Amino acid sequence: MFTIQNKRTLTLAEAKSLPRWQQPVMLLVVMAAALPLAFSTWVALLNNFVIEAAGFDGVGIGWLQTVREIPGFLAVGVIVLVMFMREQTLALVSRISWDLR
Repeated sequence: MFTIQNKRTLTLAEAKSLPRWQQPVMLLVVMAAALPLAFSTWVALLNNFVIEAAGFDGVGIGWLQTVREIPGFLAVGVIVLVMFMREQTLALVSRISWDLR
């Protein structure tokens, strides 16, 4: 197991004294550059594979994306439910509905 010795939280003032490549702003810059690159690579690979290897047409790609988005919509639904009821109540309702199956 890997452990870090002398692990502590730095304040923003202390982080400014670090070398530039270790500052939090540099992580933000790297992530801002990596996100479009990763997304465009994903889109290119998905479209090439789905069209050439799997033989999907536009409708098939639409269904693929629809199924891929379902967990996100369910997560938003749970967030809306948590706005109206406590998490413990939601957990109890979930447990009871799971047992009724």
